[in-house]
Amino acid sequence: MLKILKDRVEKGEVTIESILRGATRSKSENTSRTAREEKLFTILNSKTGSKISIANTFLEHFGNPTNIQISYDKINRFIIVGNYLLDEENRYAIRKSGNRGIIYNKLLVEELATSMGLDFRYCTSITFKDIEILKDGKYTVALVKYKQ
Repeated sequence: MLKILKDRVEKGEVTIESILRGATRSKSENTSRTAREEKLFTILNSKTGSKISIANTFLEHFGNPTNIQISYDKINRFIIVGNYLLDEENRYAIRKSGNRGIIYNKLLVEELATSMGLDFRYCTSITFKDIEILKDGKYTVALVKYKQ
């Protein structure tokens, strides 16, 4: 089709202006992507790998640990992240990769996806933007809220 159209333009049978007039103009506005929000906490779930990616600026709240604990609240739909969450079980190693910490743990990703109702049918990652850091005399935790 394009070859035929090109030939017709070259022969003078059709003008580029007539092609442009017959086309539908895109209506989407041009937006700038320079002011991006930092991706603080992202869960990736794909066939090639599952991991949790955490920004170093997020980890700084916990003193840049080499491992952390993760809990979740199914009813209120948030993930709890901290150095210490009531017990010493299930600490997840953090591997540094550039300006991020990565937890490679397929079972953890699957548990969070199932328990929190995370829908990966049409995507491979979910980035969480609603995050609150809470501190009291004993604990520092991050509440990572999931909104559908």
